[in-house]
Amino acid sequence: IAEVTGAASFSNMLAQAEASDPAWPSEFSAMDNYPGYDFSLQGEPKAGDSFTIGYNTDGLSDTSNGLALANLQTADSMLLNNNGADNLVTFHESYSNIVTDIGQKASSADISLQAADALKSQSNNWFQSVSGVSLDEEAANLVKYQQSYAASARLLSTAQDLFNTILSVVS
Repeated sequence: IAEVTGAASFSNMLAQAEASDPAWPSEFSAMDNYPGYDFSLQGEPKAGDSFTIGYNTDGLSDTSNGLALANLQTADSMLLNNNGADNLVTFHESYSNIVTDIGQKASSADISLQAADALKSQSNNWFQSVSGVSLDEEAANLVKYQQSYAASARLLSTAQDLFNTILSVVS
């Protein structure tokens, strides 16, 4: 038994016990780095508090921790949702619900994205039809204006020829 009194802190309790009075047991001191581990306490101990650490001599091949861990698989220990109801489910059911919820939200987001893309395409097409320039229409207008200019030039040329003819007759 080792006893620690007047500890400066509650960290590394075995190391403090080694330097305490009564002395550390001689069989411990003879070993290098015994016991090879240490422990610390948290909280505020009160006068008279004590604890014991000992070996579990029958602990060889004891599967109680493994069985307790395996029993968590079928224990209803998780809340189904956080709406305040006490609907408990297993870890597997809870995980399954989370995966289903994520899949449903991802699918909904994908459908929303496709709908938004369709609206964008439709809006872009409408905008182009209202404000866009039609190259065929512009080419037709260009030919029409070119022909009008050529006709006006011929009219002026004909008028100048007539005027010159009249002036030459009079002179």
